[in-house]
Amino acid sequence: MCVKIIKNLKGYLNNKIVVIIAHRLSTIRDIDNIYVLNDGKVIDKGNHKNLLRHSDQYKKLYYNE
Repeated sequence: MCVKIIKNLKGYLNNKIVVIIAHRLSTIRDIDNIYVLNDGKVIDKGNHKNLLRHSDQYKKLYYNE
């Protein structure tokens, strides 16, 4: 359901900054810029594909979902 909402909103959100806090990574898979936080600090950033390749923390979270 969350994925459908985000996809429907994408057209309205062009050229705007939107902050989405998600616990399910499948919800944000198509987001342009994803920030990975740990203990309140940004530890990685990128899109889904790049984070899966380069971020051990993101990869761990994604595959444990």
